[in-house]
Amino acid sequence: MLKSFCSATFAYRTLFSCKFYTQFARMLSTRNAAVRLDDSDKISLSFHYKVNENERLFTFNRNKDESLNVLFDRMRQNIIQKLTRRKKIKRKEAEDLTPSDAAEFSLPISLVHENVVVDETLPHSSAWRDGSILKVGENEYDVIVNAPVVKSLKLPKCLLAGFDIYPIVVVDFCDEDECKYFWYKRRSQLEKKMAKASNNESSDSSVGHGGWILAAEGFSYKPDNGDIGRQVKLKCVPFRGDVEGVEVVLESKGVIEAGPGICPFEERHAFTKDVTESNSFRFVSYNILADLYADSDHSRTVLFPYCPPNYLDFNYRKHLLIKELLGYNGDIICLQEVDKKFYTKTLSKVMKMNAVEGVFHEKGEESGEGLACFYRKSKFELITSSSVTLCECVDKDPQFEKLKQQLKQNETFYERFMKRKTIMQYALLRSTENQNKAVLVGNTHLYFHPDSDHIRLIQSSVCINFLEHLLQLYSLKHRDLTISPLLCGDFNSCPEFGVYKLMITGFVDDDSEDWSSNTEEALKDVQVSHSLSLSSACGTPEYTNYTPTFSGCLDYIFYDNVNLKVEEVIPFPSHEQVTQLTAIPNALFPSDHLALVTKLKWNC
Repeated sequence: MLKSFCSATFAYRTLFSCKFYTQFARMLSTRNAAVRLDDSDKISLSFHYKVNENERLFTFNRNKDESLNVLFDRMRQNIIQKLTRRKKIKRKEAEDLTPSDAAEFSLPISLVHENVVVDETLPHSSAWRDGSILKVGENEYDVIVNAPVVKSLKLPKCLLAGFDIYPIVVVDFCDEDECKYFWYKRRSQLEKKMAKASNNESSDSSVGHGGWILAAEGFSYKPDNGDIGRQVKLKCVPFRGDVEGVEVVLESKGVIEAGPGICPFEERHAFTKDVTESNSFRFVSYNILADLYADSDHSRTVLFPYCPPNYLDFNYRKHLLIKELLGYNGDIICLQEVDKKFYTKTLSKVMKMNAVEGVFHEKGEESGEGLACFYRKSKFELITSSSVTLCECVDKDPQFEKLKQQLKQNETFYERFMKRKTIMQYALLRSTENQNKAVLVGNTHLYFHPDSDHIRLIQSSVCINFLEHLLQLYSLKHRDLTISPLLCGDFNSCPEFGVYKLMITGFVDDDSEDWSSNTEEALKDVQVSHSLSLSSACGTPEYTNYTPTFSGCLDYIFYDNVNLKVEEVIPFPSHEQVTQLTAIPNALFPSDHLALVTKLKWNC
């Protein structure tokens, strides 16, 4: 576990060991000694010391109860070792050192607080305080306890012209949005010659910026076609208020590649250029195809054999996904098949930088993917959110006891149903523009197997009945709110089957063909219903999922048609666009599903 708040050790080991990147780290012009001193039993000290003409970052991780003099001895040993190694002086030749070298290698070290030398027998827990001065040889360092630090910094493996580059940043004692980011692109040979001719070389050559051009500032950088073939470099400087930490500079190993050009979703963006006006909100539902399911031999050879592997690679697809999602300017965005790592390390942070917050719930135990619901902070306030596992609702929730007994009449069905760890995520969002209005959003991804219409019908029934139950509870708890339910997601069911009928009509009888979609698991005398008044916001398009072996409408946004109305449905890509490269996903479409985008308005 990293114990240094400035953690050169972490930065060096994490970034230097990564085979995709070269990293540089140095202290800022102000000479600081960074001390991490938290609730753990460790302490860490980081500072820069000049070895010949190069600033070298030293980090020491020690036990809190150790005394200062033990650390100082270790510091002398390590620094002198580096100095003698750089000067190619062997220990046995120490007697040949010049007086200045000998003085340098004796390396006096002390800690001073308020002009008083700190007792070296004190333990670290008592010795280190803000405002102290650490003296190492002729150098003096301002001691900063628990300063902001970049623990880890990474760049995407794939860099595309026309698509924003977002770093993966892990910081301590500050927030990512407090950091300052500087993006550089490598100079071309012509630019180097021009810079040399004009004597305009960068003065920041100590971190290698002499061959680089400052391209942008901010959390992201969008290269253009003129940058194809260039490397990029990112400098991240952590801040907490006015307290400045250690900067980390990271150079990409790969170069910027040509992007795919204009993607069909960018044509859809023409309808979503602006955030919605007051009294309406834009709702997005999208199965983004988890890397977990795309990155396999089965996916490459059976599901998507037409799609070149580099376009199935999530390092490519995530650029398109982020650009697509941001361009919709959604006020509520519900996603299915969201990789947990993608959400945690990238998507949630990118969304936050765009004033959109989110919640994530993983499907099952350590599945690696799940559901995400984002909301625009200027439009909605999160009151509460959680998720339920549908099979557990049937097994344990008293409101489903009757259904449970009906299902158990076929033990084969019940056993299979209970193995499906499908979840529904839900979030209660209050409108910031209409304080007496709220939406209760359900988000789900039902079981996929072709012979499982009966399972999906039960799952959808549990979803809508549980949502109905929540609506009753929240309406009693928040009597000032008019709460409108919405249920969206990938239902893996076409409009001609029972799931759609249940949502729209509120009832499916026991004679539905869905109950016998698998003869061995057929259900008898089962009826499902709900009392909500719902409509499909995007209707029933010809398909929302398109592959060589299947196409159909599987995705829906079911909304409360009493309190809400559809103001606009964003047109889907044309059939020619979808089939241009056989099917989706491909170089232009990042998922095998199409995003549903609609604008809803409060009725009053």
